Parts: sequence; C-alpha cells; structure tokens
Amino acid sequence: MHYTFGMLRMHPRVLVVEDQRATRDALAELLAGSGFEVAVAADGEEALLVAKSFTPDVVVMDFGLPGLNGWETTLRLKRDPQTAGVPVVAVTGQEREEARVLGREVGCAEVFTKPVNVDELRTSLRGFAEGRLAGTPPVVELPGEGC
Repeated sequence: MHYTFGMLRMHPRVLVVEDQRATRDALAELLAGSGFEVAVAADGEEALLVAKSFTPDVVVMDFGLPGLNGWETTLRLKRDPQTAGVPVVAVTGQEREEARVLGREVGCAEVFTKPVNVDELRTSLRGFAEGRLAGTPPVVELPGEGC
C-alpha cells in the first residue's frame, strides 16, 4: 500500500518504458519489490501519456522501442515543461560509449547497456528519485563538458 500525505510520498515513482513484455514485467516487479511505485509503458506514445498522468520521479527508457523510439521519446519528455525535470535513465543494447554519448545528447541522466546489472540500476534509480523528491536536480553533463 502506498500513502501520500500532501506533496510527500512514501515511495518514489518510476515509469518503466520497455517494449518487451517479459523484460518490462520483470523490471516492474523487481522495482515494486524494492519499494518503488511503478507504472509501465510499452512504447513511446504511451510513455508520453503515462508520464503526464503518473508524474514519475524517474523514467527507465529502453531506446530500442518500435514506432516513436526511446531517443525521440526522451527528447519530447525533456521539451515538455511538465516532465522536463524528470531524470531519464536509458537502457540500451548499443555499444557502451556510443550509447553514453547519444544518451547525454538527448538529456539522459545515466545510460546502462544491456545486460543491465539490476543492483546498479536500482541504486541509480533510487538516487535520482530521492534527489527529485528532496528537490535536488540531477547532475547531467552536457556534450562538450567532460562527456
């Protein structure tokens, strides 16, 4: 059970955007069992809608989505005043360095390559979500500034 007292929530919210049902369900179950309130989306269009209604503290974004891909979905989230401050953590099968550079270009707070170490991912998500709940913005390096 999740309790909300005014603006203070007891559990950080994470939106998992992943087109592969088994991966999406496993990640959602893992995060819910770790104390997160979880919403899921199977594609970019759904993610944009869910992000507005669920108001996540952090988003896990698979960049290999069909249709509106994860790169474009992230750009749209970052351009929308309602979701611009929400950290996006990318999960991709692309080569690590290429993914890291591209992820930073679209505004990702962090990039993980598959297969993902779930403990590292969970720790990262918790840090970004708790920082957002505390009012501390994520530190994101911009291209040309040490990436």
